[in-house]
Amino acid sequence: MDALPVSLAIPAGAPDFVTTVTAQLIAGNGELLPVSALPPDGTFPTATAQYEKRALAPTIPIWDPSICIDCGKCAIVCPHSSIRMTVFPDATADAAPAVLLHKAFKSRELPGHSLAIAVAPDDCTGCALCVDVCPAHSKENPEHKSIDMADALAHRDAERARWEFFERIPDNPAHLHLVVSLDADRFIARLDKAKPRDAQFFMPAPGTWLQITK
Repeated sequence: MDALPVSLAIPAGAPDFVTTVTAQLIAGNGELLPVSALPPDGTFPTATAQYEKRALAPTIPIWDPSICIDCGKCAIVCPHSSIRMTVFPDATADAAPAVLLHKAFKSRELPGHSLAIAVAPDDCTGCALCVDVCPAHSKENPEHKSIDMADALAHRDAERARWEFFERIPDNPAHLHLVVSLDADRFIARLDKAKPRDAQFFMPAPGTWLQITK
């Protein structure tokens, strides 16, 4: 399967450096770039990988929430953060469009919440590590897991729409930011970023790290 054309691999709104330099590198035309297009000190801007939507994978993981056990292993093992999971109040789930797959979150610490797992279909490389580590099997068909690889062309449009909505789900600071008081051993939130599964519910962005206050 061919990768996306460069015009689609670089999304709208990307910085000038990405559209003028990164796009040419993705297209294999790096030798055509003039020296003047590169930074004088040889350093590249950071955080530009988020704009490289290469769509390399011939198959991508598809989530089946009906047999998911909420372990978070798929998100933990993904080397490109192409699989993300989050929890949110049931009211958000009720108002979500049908494109968003979600299920009841199995947690005594956070009742009344739903869990969603989404895949960035243009970032996934098709390594299938998520499938390898998924422990959830269908009782009717043991070969079917909660995460299975499927043809990318058949699922990419639906997964793109699902990913776009997933990224718009608002963070809930009361749940996604754990603040620990060393003096009183006081837990403000009920998700512990020190636990591998809970850590997957944190947005991989500045401001969501564990905050320890005295």
